[in-house]
Amino acid sequence: MTNTSENVTGIKIAVTFNGTHIIVTDASPALVGVDKVNILAIGLYLDDQYVDNVTDYAEGSTWTHGSINHDISEFGDFNTLCSRSNQKIKTSGPIVIALNPSFTQSKLPANVVGNSIVVHLAFGTELLDVSGKKQSSSWVGGGTEIPEFSTIAVPMAAILGLMFIFGRKKQE
Repeated sequence: MTNTSENVTGIKIAVTFNGTHIIVTDASPALVGVDKVNILAIGLYLDDQYVDNVTDYAEGSTWTHGSINHDISEFGDFNTLCSRSNQKIKTSGPIVIALNPSFTQSKLPANVVGNSIVVHLAFGTELLDVSGKKQSSSWVGGGTEIPEFSTIAVPMAAILGLMFIFGRKKQE
């Protein structure tokens, strides 16, 4: 996800969904070496009843989640907000959102704007946007759906297999 609520370049959030877990990590090339990077909150267009728990590996970090009906920046409405209890502890992820077994969809639902997830990322005041103004945080979202791993892996394996078969026939 690279669309930001502020005019900041080089911001990227990596999100993976494997059917049971959503994993969120800061992958911003502009923030490499910045020690104040901090994922503050995650909004999901998913009912809170489907979220079992939210964890990360930062020591002393605890997350809560609850239902909201909130329009976040230009990214649309979201139903669930995951946030950290102690904002002083910095974390850039991975944050793992465990979904309960009653969620059986192969992809995350998207709101009317086309977003499934939005992340509130803080990154200190060292980073300047293109106008030279100091930035401290931005909501980051994306208009693309988050594919399940098998949705990508199976077609890629099929393509590689076909290339191998046709390559072998060509050699004969």
